[in-house]
Amino acid sequence: ANFDNVVVTEIPTTPSPILLSDSFNDGDFVGWTVLDQGTNQGPSAWSVVDGEVHQASNIYGGSSGHHRDGTLLYWDAAAALSWQDYTLETMIRSTDDDGIGVVFYYTDENNYYKVDLDQQRSFSALTQVKDGVETTLATASGPGYSTGADTQLSVTVSGSAITVLRDGADVFGGAVTGGSLTAGTVALYSWGNQGANFDNVVVTEIPTTPSPI
Repeated sequence: ANFDNVVVTEIPTTPSPILLSDSFNDGDFVGWTVLDQGTNQGPSAWSVVDGEVHQASNIYGGSSGHHRDGTLLYWDAAAALSWQDYTLETMIRSTDDDGIGVVFYYTDENNYYKVDLDQQRSFSALTQVKDGVETTLATASGPGYSTGADTQLSVTVSGSAITVLRDGADVFGGAVTGGSLTAGTVALYSWGNQGANFDNVVVTEIPTTPSPI
């Protein structure tokens, strides 16, 4: 029998393109740029320790609930500023109990989304900063993480819908809409946190569904 044509049926299973994958096992964070936004107890102290990105400074700004400007480590490739419709995954571990999380759709320090998890103040929040104006899109009560534990954080942006999973559980009870940013790169975030650790950052493009013929 001739099976030469069988390959054609496998075309729709094209894997999703990986936009970024960094395990930090090379001992550095080349390609990432530090942005300190907080003005208290700075500057930040980012380094790579044992194959993880570590932030050891207590840098913070704003109040305990609003405008929590800390420090960001963002992926600074020019092409990343136009990324859209993707999933950002990373392992986080905090040995302190303050703010830790991720930033996405970042184009500059006045435009980005942020997932902020806090153990001490017992909340999780999704905020938008657009043209420097901060808006809270969603909040959830309860500890944002367990101190010292590895936590898998996943953020998916598809159109205007944002879904945040913590160890596979939906943090905000479903997709959150209401934001108006359209594209941007990713960042790691620390606020008043002297033991923020991140590992295995992966950004995967969401495949577009082919139009039916």
